[in-house]
Amino acid sequence: MYLATGAGGEVMIWRRESLGNTERVTWIHYLSLPIPQVDSPPEDEVVIVSLHWQSQPDNHRNNECEGQLLVSYLWQGIICWDLKTKTNLWKIPQTACISSALSPDNCLIAIYKLSHHFEIYNLRTKLHMQTMRSPIEASHQQLPVVFAHNGLALVGGSVQGRVRVWDVTSGERLQVLVHDDLNPVRAIAAYYNREQDNFFIITAASQQSNSKIFLWETGARRDQEYALHVAAISITIMAAAVWWHDM
Repeated sequence: MYLATGAGGEVMIWRRESLGNTERVTWIHYLSLPIPQVDSPPEDEVVIVSLHWQSQPDNHRNNECEGQLLVSYLWQGIICWDLKTKTNLWKIPQTACISSALSPDNCLIAIYKLSHHFEIYNLRTKLHMQTMRSPIEASHQQLPVVFAHNGLALVGGSVQGRVRVWDVTSGERLQVLVHDDLNPVRAIAAYYNREQDNFFIITAASQQSNSKIFLWETGARRDQEYALHVAAISITIMAAAVWWHDM
């Protein structure tokens, strides 16, 4: 098993090893990836914002690790590193990304940019695919972005408590999850319950000492026009009424 960590501009790969015949394990430093070359200010600062396994690492001959790691940098774009050779396989340049998320099928990457909007890139073509339509919230805070509904929807954080859900293919805004205190939402998670065939979104909103966690689940839409849309799913907060808010 391998673990990737990023601090500043340095990415380190760690390998888990057993301690003798015991159940205890330890993490051993395996390798460090090169720091990308920089050009001119402000791009001279290398800052890692996200790490994602493009292909899971595995041991092969001579105990060498083979795998691919996606590293999202603030100024240097998104780079796919080969762990065996420690080389740059490909790059999506100059994304000005401050957070990112990988789709469940590893084919798309979504980013939140310094320009205050969300974008999706196709990792097969390395091309920009979609810009999500939403009002711009002027803030340099690192907002989360998460794929939901098996990668069909994208969920983006908000500094104003208005979490937006978009259709990944069209970029259409499907719903706005309005948090009662309108506090910044800095953490989001998505989950699919196979037994109930139901999707959940968990959001965390906080402002100083006021912090809340919200659990949202999918439900039937009353509006038949939207109910026919494959990705237009109504989301309700547990034990409350259906929320559907448009800007």
